[in-house]
Amino acid sequence: MKNLDMKTLDSVLQRRARELVRSLAGSNQIAVERPADEFDAKLLAAERESSAQALAQDFRLLRQIRPRGTA
Repeated sequence: MKNLDMKTLDSVLQRRARELVRSLAGSNQIAVERPADEFDAKLLAAERESSAQALAQDFRLLRQIRPRGTA
């Protein structure tokens, strides 16, 4: 890969890493709601599961972009 291509790729990856860090930091704002009924409880549980899977995917992607020991 050419040096310019590597610099461009590095720039794109670093920008994505910053986006992921901001997104993951925002996950601290997740609130657990008390459902009105059983249907709402199941809906909220499904939403929480979906959010947890998305967060896990973001963490995996961030680790691929910024391996352990790098800033």
